[in-house]
Amino acid sequence: MTETVNLPKFDRPPVIEVVHGVRFRRLNFDITHPAHFHDLIKDRYPRVQMVPALPPEPEFFGMPQLPTLRFGIPLQVELPRAWFISEDDTRLIQLQSDRLLFNWRAGSGSGIYPRFEIISAEFQKILDIFVDFAATTGIGPVEAELCEMVYINQMGRWSHGSKMRPDDWLRGWSSDIGSDWGEPMEDFSSVARFALKHPDGQAYGRITVSASTIVVPPSLDRALQLEIMVRGTPTSADSSGIEGFHQIAHDRIVRCFSAMTTDNAHREWGKVNG
Repeated sequence: MTETVNLPKFDRPPVIEVVHGVRFRRLNFDITHPAHFHDLIKDRYPRVQMVPALPPEPEFFGMPQLPTLRFGIPLQVELPRAWFISEDDTRLIQLQSDRLLFNWRAGSGSGIYPRFEIISAEFQKILDIFVDFAATTGIGPVEAELCEMVYINQMGRWSHGSKMRPDDWLRGWSSDIGSDWGEPMEDFSSVARFALKHPDGQAYGRITVSASTIVVPPSLDRALQLEIMVRGTPTSADSSGIEGFHQIAHDRIVRCFSAMTTDNAHREWGKVNG
């Protein structure tokens, strides 16, 4: 169940990219399957690009997140990841043998975040098409093992030589460090992780919050980027389980974003409730 009561809302959220995704048991893919799938969606995603596959990323919930070590000889040659891109560059489908991702990005389009409901509906539509495709072609059932959602926000702008103040945007951080240190801050980064648990205390996911300064071309100004990612196991491996997890993930992301950003920032973004 998703907690939607008093969910914070913003008229002008600083969202620049959103990802909805699912990782599933590896399908019996070959190099022709992405091309055949593209035939089903090419009217809305006409552009195609092949990129390296995303590597496996083991997740162990309920214990500290540790770095993933990769070594040895791969057991099989990994097929590339297919990108299917909308004409205006704002929507991207990523497909490989063990995962399906959908990105909305501000890109060269209007740059206006179209809201969770629209992005979620588009992902579910793509997922349904892919599930039918997998069944029809016999490459195996799509059985979800892990779901994820990512929101990337960009806020603040500091010109070269000006003083950065992350605390204008983020709670829990102060730019006023002790008088023993007076050198200007060049950049900033911070990572926090939180466990997601069922009412019985069993961990089913993790939310990772990453804040860092980035350089914005062509001005080379610096901005603060806040990325909030939720990964976890759905209650069922089918489409309804995936949709339910994404509903919960969106709720947690919005509440976390609101809790970690300042009241002054909320006024700029037009916070209306919550």
